[in-house]
Amino acid sequence: MQEVRTISKRDEVTKIHLQLDQYNWPYVYLAILIAIPAVCWRDLVWLWQAQRPILLWIVVGISIFVLGGFGAEAIKQGLHEAFSVDTTSSVMEQPSRLLFLSEHIRITVEELAELLSEPLILFGIAQLALESLSSSSGSALSV
Repeated sequence: MQEVRTISKRDEVTKIHLQLDQYNWPYVYLAILIAIPAVCWRDLVWLWQAQRPILLWIVVGISIFVLGGFGAEAIKQGLHEAFSVDTTSSVMEQPSRLLFLSEHIRITVEELAELLSEPLILFGIAQLALESLSSSSGSALSV
């Protein structure tokens, strides 16, 4: 899990995904998201059995994060394909303005998903840490 946090920190600081246009970066991240459960499946099964309510906070947060990022990217690609076709209808008089507006809406949706998901993930991780600390030191740390 430390490696995952390191990768995400480096990406957020260096914006690696912006340099991966030639590699179609959503597929790179999707491969990483599939690899983590494949490698750590025993730990995830144990966590699911032992700490299901807490793990659900983390799963919901990650789901919002992924759907916000990938969903916004899919919508962007769909809008670019729809507006890039030359049409003579009156609705499509200003496709460049619509693309400009759609890009800002996509960024807003993506950032909103990040803002909603990160506190849920951090809350779940904090609950796991508190549970671990309270079980290791008896009932000295109670909420």
